[in-house]
Amino acid sequence: MRSLFAIALVAGARMAAGEPAVASPDPAASRVGEANLESLDKRQGMTFGAMVGPSLTFGSDVGTGGALTLRMGQVATPSTVMSLELNAAAVFHRVEDRLVANNTGSLLAGVQYWVNPSLFVRAAAGFGNYHCKECGAPDADGMRRTDKYAGVAGSVGAGIDVVRWGRLVLSFEVHSVTLFTLDGMLSNNALGLAIALD
Repeated sequence: MRSLFAIALVAGARMAAGEPAVASPDPAASRVGEANLESLDKRQGMTFGAMVGPSLTFGSDVGTGGALTLRMGQVATPSTVMSLELNAAAVFHRVEDRLVANNTGSLLAGVQYWVNPSLFVRAAAGFGNYHCKECGAPDADGMRRTDKYAGVAGSVGAGIDVVRWGRLVLSFEVHSVTLFTLDGMLSNNALGLAIALD
């Protein structure tokens, strides 16, 4: 009771002294002030991207090489992009002191999701193929065969956006594409540098 009386007494003294009351901000002034702020919804419309880097392949083939991924997407939400991706990778091996590149390729549809403003994950599925050039032991005529395989493929990846200039983004990411055929499984795993327009 005494505390309530003390509060009322202090408030009355301030009003008597002519101190101005604190006014709530004008809504129109708040809208004008926020008009110059950059929108947090940076992603919109179509997106385009590419990733390149060294890779390690294991499964039906084992070796090192390089990987390239091209992506095109459509923004679904500020944190989600539906995308198509074209993946290609080379696996190097030696044949009689010559360096030969086996190659894999895939066309996948998937989704990329930003867990926070910088960290993203992705997953996709589709179809792929594998060409093994000059594989196995030589035939009777001394020639080695080129085997071709096709099957279903899937990919998973994760990365972090490190630099942004407007819609242009530079990222580091890990990316794995796995091909399943009747002859076995082949997994290409890359650590790459990616650039995107989103």
